Amino acid sequence: FRLTIAGGAGRGVVRTATVSLDVPDEEETVQDLALAPGGTRVPLTKSYRSLHQITWSLQGGTAFTVVQRDREPTGPLLEALDRDNISVAANIDVTVKGVKAAA
Repeated sequence: FRLTIAGGAGRGVVRTATVSLDVPDEEETVQDLALAPGGTRVPLTKSYRSLHQITWSLQGGTAFTVVQRDREPTGPLLEALDRDNISVAANIDVTVKGVKAAA
């Protein structure tokens, strides 16, 4: 790393430093996931420290939209709703991206 301090009469002092590491994203896709009325947690096979992107595609049926109820790293909770905002069953493909958990 490099530390640069402005010149002058007084000596520069470093009081804090923060280290930021960027790690590659993990990604997995679950196809043909059946969402039950009330919501279903996505069954993930990989371990994540955090999730930052969750995308899905509806596969027909009476569902109008899918809402994300939480973003738990063990698997997000997704719920399908019809046009009247009533929870219904649906099938979706879902892709999750996140930060891999430490081994």
